[in-house]
Amino acid sequence: MKFFSFLSIGRATNVQSVMNTLTNENNKSFDLKSIDSFSLVDLSNQFISIKERIKFSKKELGDLLLFNKNVDGIIVAKNISLEKFDNIRNMFDDIPKVMLINGFVIITDLSVSKIHAFGLSYFLVQVGAYSLTSNYSLVGLNELSIAIPGNGFVQPDSCLLPKGRAQPNVDIPTVAFEMYYSKGVSYAVARARILFRISGIQYVLCICIRPRDPNNNNTFKCTALVFNGVISRENPVSIISFGTKPISQINENQYQTITVGVPAVGYKRTNPVQCNAPNLPMFLISIPSTIIFNGVPNPPANIPPALNLDLFILQSSFLEYVEDFTGNLHHQ
Repeated sequence: MKFFSFLSIGRATNVQSVMNTLTNENNKSFDLKSIDSFSLVDLSNQFISIKERIKFSKKELGDLLLFNKNVDGIIVAKNISLEKFDNIRNMFDDIPKVMLINGFVIITDLSVSKIHAFGLSYFLVQVGAYSLTSNYSLVGLNELSIAIPGNGFVQPDSCLLPKGRAQPNVDIPTVAFEMYYSKGVSYAVARARILFRISGIQYVLCICIRPRDPNNNNTFKCTALVFNGVISRENPVSIISFGTKPISQINENQYQTITVGVPAVGYKRTNPVQCNAPNLPMFLISIPSTIIFNGVPNPPANIPPALNLDLFILQSSFLEYVEDFTGNLHHQ
């Protein structure tokens, strides 16, 4: 096997050229590796330090990770225990999202967009209002590291942790919220399945945002995947299209296989119902309070029946910050 010299790569001119280099037959160590349905660039076999692999990823693979939906992350180390990762955690201080699965250290994001920050802000504002009605009986937390079975951990973008939850889930959230920019729904499904390995998590909401399409009036797709663990811990129970661009028939067919026969709803070519106003029933997501306070022996009295999220407000907060494929921002 021929091992690859990092110095010979140089800055790639576009995403596809990086992809070709990484999968070239003469450079087997750069093949994509599949772990738990994630498609990953494997740097763990390179004869350089973990710190140098991280540096190389930041310099050379940022566009690949951001814009190629067939690449979900980068493996920068293997055979790493939780204890060992704690010793090297400081190497990842400026990496937005890392997970440890079966001893593999995987970088899934090298940068965080403004739409990510706006989406999390909206979620936490809604959580704050809901928490007020429940006498502050739960907290919203960002980037909480949660141990998963099989020597690993995962960090949901945000989560809900009710107070007073009984053992063994006293420090485990009931609801996880994730946002992905320029990643496909298959990535969201893989992430949700990892989160559901944590027995205390009952509900996962994933929001997928695609870049603008300059060939279609700079519109963009947004998709919400709702996972209710009471019903299924493998597949979403609903998929809602709420962007300014409808999902295609190909998208619909793919999503129907993911939901095991449940059709996607919302803005789609076969039924163009647009998400263009607040409080439209099709674009409202309600997380039941019984799920939020799962495992709490004495949940607070007089709480509302659900935490409600309006996808139109999310879409509106994205409008200014969703990039097109050339990297240009659109101010509306």
